[in-house]
Amino acid sequence: MSRSTNQAKALVDAWFILLRYKWRFVFPLFVVSASVLAFSLLLPRKYQAEAVFDRRTDHVLASIMVGSGQKTYDQHTTSIKQELTNGLSLDKAIEDVKPYVVQRFKAGGPEVNLVELRADMARKIQVRFEIATQEHERISVKYIGTEPVVTRLVINRLVQNYIDQARSQIAKGLEDTQSFFLDEVDRTRIKIESLENQKLTYEIKYSELLPDSPNSINVIQTQLDEKISELNRQLILAKSQVDSSRQALANTSKTINSFVKERNPELIRLEAKLRELQTGYRTAVVVNKMTERHPDVQDLKVQISELQAKIGQTETEVVTRKTVASNGHFDELKLSLNQAIAKQTAIEDEMSQVVERRESLNVKAADLFPIRSQYRKITRQMDQLQREMQFWEENLRRIQMARSADDGNRGVQLAFIRECPKLTRPVAPNVFQILISAVGLGMIAGAVSLLFAHRTDETFHDGEQLSTAMHLPLLGEVSEIVSVQHRRMRKVRNMVLYPLNAVAMTAVLMTLVSVLYMNLQHPQNTDTIKQDPMEFVQSYLEDSTIDATPVVEARQAD
Repeated sequence: MSRSTNQAKALVDAWFILLRYKWRFVFPLFVVSASVLAFSLLLPRKYQAEAVFDRRTDHVLASIMVGSGQKTYDQHTTSIKQELTNGLSLDKAIEDVKPYVVQRFKAGGPEVNLVELRADMARKIQVRFEIATQEHERISVKYIGTEPVVTRLVINRLVQNYIDQARSQIAKGLEDTQSFFLDEVDRTRIKIESLENQKLTYEIKYSELLPDSPNSINVIQTQLDEKISELNRQLILAKSQVDSSRQALANTSKTINSFVKERNPELIRLEAKLRELQTGYRTAVVVNKMTERHPDVQDLKVQISELQAKIGQTETEVVTRKTVASNGHFDELKLSLNQAIAKQTAIEDEMSQVVERRESLNVKAADLFPIRSQYRKITRQMDQLQREMQFWEENLRRIQMARSADDGNRGVQLAFIRECPKLTRPVAPNVFQILISAVGLGMIAGAVSLLFAHRTDETFHDGEQLSTAMHLPLLGEVSEIVSVQHRRMRKVRNMVLYPLNAVAMTAVLMTLVSVLYMNLQHPQNTDTIKQDPMEFVQSYLEDSTIDATPVVEARQAD
């Protein structure tokens, strides 16, 4: 509570002090503010020139176009700043505006030291990335100079020269890269042709030892092994056929006996006799009515039995004639044996040839590994060179397309989107800064004067202050005696003099502010050349280019 009371009391005391010594505060405020405003009219003006350009980058295409891409984004932005602040573009910009500076100086204009301007721009040029991505950059180039026209010209020419230089570097990079790719394509093609000749030589000379060949030694060996197995099986069958034919031939005679057989006459006689006995038996039994016990019947039965037994022992047929002839089956067996022997011999001959071929392949197989290794090495080299050839040809095609395309299709697209306009208003000092400075310095001066007046004031406003300060007893107080003349003078001072002073000071300050505003917002045109500076520089550069063209053509002809 006491703290807030003390603060309120201090503010009240400060207000009363200000009211008491108001003119001690107003006059320093007026003098300092007017001095600052008047001095600001003499300060040099600084103008800010700003130009903006775009840079759009296709990093894949750009890396192919120039042969190598930017490693990091920071390195890329740093290189742009270095090229703009201390590169050939700045030197070229100074050279471009030099004819205008010389012409203006001859026409009575101010002189500009281009060397100092070059050094000052190298220190003070500001490069700011308004948009900063990997694909799109919007770059603002600013410079604050004292000469508005020259500053504008230099900034515009700096950005334009940087764009031209970047495009020329891209074009030169494309040309160098195309030459490099052409050399690589030719070199790779020569290597491929050499390897193709080596591969063809190997395929002709070592066709049986090469992999993935229908005449490969592995395939032939497998076929020969299968053929040997088949020939062994056929040989075994042929040998068994020869053996069976020889055995059959050994069991077959060369001749064959032919017999003529007829019915046995003895058997015919015995059968006729048997019929006679049977007829006599039937006659005796049937006709003569003889019994079985009759001796004749018994005798007939015995004869019949004996005769039947003899007939059973007699052969039915007997050989009546014998003929000897050659055996045809023996000749057939002999022919079959000869054929089997011939087949066996043919199989054995073929077997020997196949085995000999197999042994020769085994001898060649000793060189299989080194030949196949070298052949595969040649094949791998050809595949690698084919891929390299495809890579170089693809890049060469892109380079050729890029060289025939516009700047935007070359990986980096540069566009001057906003040139620096005509500079009419300075950035330093400006009206707001001057007003703030004048008011601030005036307030400080008034406050110092007010503090000094308060500290040096020894006036006592009542008897108690006087008694306390002088350590004297207070006997009484007498009020100030104010005469009519003194009152009139005080009234004139308060009603006329002080307001007139305030009006005069306000008028002076407003006049200075108006003059300063008009001077800063609408500066006087001191350019002695009536033609637009940008048009003058552009026309001069075009004339220089036209004049330089015959020299270039003559050099090219040489």
